Amino acid sequence: IHDFQVVNGGQTTATIHYCKKRDKRDDGSHISLDNVYVPVKITEIKKDGNDLNYKDLVSNISKAANTQSVIKASDFYANDPLLVELERNVNRTPVVKSGKNSYYFFERMSGQYNVMKNAQGNPGTRAIKIWEKEHPSELKFNKIDIARWYNCIREYPYVAAESAEKQFVGFMEQKNFDREEMSNGRMKNLVGFGMIFKRIRKLVGTKTGKQYPSLIGDSSVGMATTIYSAAMLNKICEGRIDYWAFFNHKFGLCKSLMEKNRFDSDIDKILEAIIKESWKQLAAFGKTSVQEQTKKKDCWEFFKQNFKADAIKLAISKVKDFKVSIDEYSKRISLENESEDLKYFKQVDILLANENKVVNDLKSQVLNNSELIAYKSSVSNFLSRIVKGDSLLTVNRVNNLYDLYKDLIKDGILKDDNAEISDGIFSLASLMFSNFKLSLKTVSEKILEPKYEQNLESNVLSHDMLKDLKDKLDREHGLSYNDLESLKNLLLELKKQDII
Repeated sequence: IHDFQVVNGGQTTATIHYCKKRDKRDDGSHISLDNVYVPVKITEIKKDGNDLNYKDLVSNISKAANTQSVIKASDFYANDPLLVELERNVNRTPVVKSGKNSYYFFERMSGQYNVMKNAQGNPGTRAIKIWEKEHPSELKFNKIDIARWYNCIREYPYVAAESAEKQFVGFMEQKNFDREEMSNGRMKNLVGFGMIFKRIRKLVGTKTGKQYPSLIGDSSVGMATTIYSAAMLNKICEGRIDYWAFFNHKFGLCKSLMEKNRFDSDIDKILEAIIKESWKQLAAFGKTSVQEQTKKKDCWEFFKQNFKADAIKLAISKVKDFKVSIDEYSKRISLENESEDLKYFKQVDILLANENKVVNDLKSQVLNNSELIAYKSSVSNFLSRIVKGDSLLTVNRVNNLYDLYKDLIKDGILKDDNAEISDGIFSLASLMFSNFKLSLKTVSEKILEPKYEQNLESNVLSHDMLKDLKDKLDREHGLSYNDLESLKNLLLELKKQDII
């Protein structure tokens, strides 16, 4: 079964998993499922070449199977490929400061943040506290936020100002614009914009706010003012704000979101000026019904025509300090030619080449350089994982050490002598992972050809192992040293047979 989804039966599926994999009897043995039977209904969907029709049908089946309880419309879209890919990129891209990781959290499914937190252990334990420190609740966001941010970026603030669910469904059904494919660069742009959006909302303030008193005449229009302010800021800057820098916690923006007491970011003065002018224009158009009027296209047209840039001239003059060039902007929003998987394999090749020479060089440096002592634990741990063989070499660990290696090269401390690696996994992985789904389909078709008949059984096994390793890479965001060796041998054998 390819690309299957559990439409209605998540609790049953989870229960079976826990009984089989996690829960044990008092004597330590696993619970047997030999006499457990579960009735299922399987619906097979044929693709007609129109991905939109396919996704709509999946969504409709989900809705029809959940009529017994009230479920938000947004929850039916949780498995949309854009949202899944966004989550994958968020999870694989930590912000590294002083050798420590900090993660954004995309709540693709309602309540996911608390579920993940509680899975770390009992409330109040050290494991929970460490997880919360790595995943600050102030930096989490959900599907509703994603739609609202996109609507602002694409200059549909009047749509974003509609009810949360309505504007989300409109975004998912592409009523106003086509949704773009997701890449790591686009994710960082979007989340960076989102953090500025969050900061604007905080600065707009509330009626009873002590740290952040209301900056506008009617605090009940706080969200709409935030939406129009964020949309106008992006428009003024032609989308070329250095969102990657804000994503990476630069300019004090993320700190201003996480601090309990007021902390001013470097961009606050600009944002406050835009907020005040935005409110002025919204109030002028909306008069006695500002909230309702912000949902109309005419409001945005009036807003653009009457927004007085001169009124915020001094603030806007400082925007250039936070902008990137046109070339850099184009590079960031383009779809990366090299997939995140291939980036992982390339970095692994360099770190593990010549019997882990780079990692050993890094260990020598962190032991003898007091300025690098913060990396001592991560380098030693990585070497230990290589020796164990079955421990994960996660994307984040690999990326952090690779970045450290590149920084030391830039500083002239280490030499770059790993430009060409002929026997690594990257060149082989390029044959499969540039477009894994398509490549796996090609493999599944080729192994059934008559000329490969004598190796059919082993090739089917190789096909299944390839899929399992890819699933593990996606699920656990990394592979072990043994996994990498197995993958390398699999790809070598398939290449030898001219299957890839």
